[in-house]
Amino acid sequence: MAATTTSTHCLLVLRAFDGGVAFPLCLFCVLLCFVVFRRRENFTALTRLDQNRATSMLAGMVGAPASSVGPVIIWGNHSSTQFPDARFTTVTRGSESVSIASALASSLGDAASAGRWLQNEFVHAVQQRGAAVIAKRGASSAGSAANAICDHVRDWFNGTNGRIVSMGVVTDGTVYGLPEGLIFSLPVTVAADGTYTVVSDLAVDSDEFARSMVEATTKELVNEKTIALATPGK
Repeated sequence: MAATTTSTHCLLVLRAFDGGVAFPLCLFCVLLCFVVFRRRENFTALTRLDQNRATSMLAGMVGAPASSVGPVIIWGNHSSTQFPDARFTTVTRGSESVSIASALASSLGDAASAGRWLQNEFVHAVQQRGAAVIAKRGASSAGSAANAICDHVRDWFNGTNGRIVSMGVVTDGTVYGLPEGLIFSLPVTVAADGTYTVVSDLAVDSDEFARSMVEATTKELVNEKTIALATPGK
């Protein structure tokens, strides 16, 4: 699944503020743009804030700079059903890279503790981080969101040089068993010309926990799409 951008079409990044409405809004804009321009691939939704939060959390747990940790993948919706996935994350120290699970095992005492933390505390903290910030400060994290937008747009315009990042993109029905026409955060790489390609060969179906998490966020997005496209009064 690959998509290209051109200078003759608009680029849009939407973020959910209160109520988690970014993905339904992006879907509406995609439909409008597709009708007018046939260029739905020029729309993406922002999950870079979630990715940045997850990366920083992992880096803090292993005592490493965030720049040495990655990739962290955000699957699905920008909501409390999102799946922050560290199964493919590594930590680089000098010329050596180790899996984040191995690094966490050293920090937490053993591999079992690391696995439990990644599937419980880590996932929950990333899913609820936005709500926690609002509850504590009475406002959203505008500075962090602005930084994430800059990261997202920089990578989209300049490319990622092979790095995997997370973007909410329009599904085409060919990857990870996802239905067509959702705005779904997926791992992508971006070429220097703005072409993004979904990384389609990561293990999801073979991992029971990952599969259940992706299924849950997919179900939510399908429901949101149904509501967004429903005829008023019916």
